[in-house]
Amino acid sequence: MDNNINLNMVENGLNFISKSIETVDKPDEDLKYSLINLHAGIQLLLKELLYQEH
Repeated sequence: MDNNINLNMVENGLNFISKSIETVDKPDEDLKYSLINLHAGIQLLLKELLYQEH
């Protein structure tokens, strides 16, 4: 079994943003999770920009 995990910040960030968009139309109890996913996605994309800059 291969234990190698390849994590890409851009793919993960876009995945969080996509999940946020999917859940935004659900009932109010899911709105907070949609905002959390949006925040995490934006944060990962900004971290990738900083990583590339430095």
